[in-house]
Amino acid sequence: MQYACFSDHNFYLIHLDIALKILNESKGNGEDFHSKDENIEAAVMLKRYSYDTVAKMTKSFTDRLGEGGFGTVFKGNLPDATGRDIALKILNESKGNGEDFINELASMSRASHVNIVSLFGFCYEGSKRAIIYDFMPNGSLDMFISTNMSTKMNWITLYNIAVGVARGLEYLHNSCVPKIVHFDIKPENILMDGDLCPQDFGFQPC
Repeated sequence: MQYACFSDHNFYLIHLDIALKILNESKGNGEDFHSKDENIEAAVMLKRYSYDTVAKMTKSFTDRLGEGGFGTVFKGNLPDATGRDIALKILNESKGNGEDFINELASMSRASHVNIVSLFGFCYEGSKRAIIYDFMPNGSLDMFISTNMSTKMNWITLYNIAVGVARGLEYLHNSCVPKIVHFDIKPENILMDGDLCPQDFGFQPC
């Protein structure tokens, strides 16, 4: 039985093996991981954006949604015809070689469920790393509870949120290949869409 760690979504194991092989070869021959751009994007199966594009997507990081121990989240728009609203998490700088970062992206990108936040892409340039995902207009569950409990948090809504979170976890634990174990369930990692449907998001930056 195989498991992957998903913590603070169409991918296959062979692509992860390719990504890790690329990284190991880069370390062995002295090449910069960043020089393997096309191979990395194909392995992770997510669109890769340059840091300059990330800055344009967020209008030079002007609309900050929040900040945590692992990075800062900004609101932005996809640089295509749709202009879709997105959230973009800029991770704190890391000295790692990127292997763990790609591993996390691989696990996250293979999950596809109504209660799991959809990923749209990523950025990796040296120590600059970012994750691009669907924008959740109602924010995280902890903020929503504190600001809207009295007006919107009736028992039916609470029940639906609890069931949605449970379904997302059940999917991660039993339906993913490899199965994904979530080690960081908390209100801050449960995001609420416009219909108050809970979607789990967690990422352990490396």
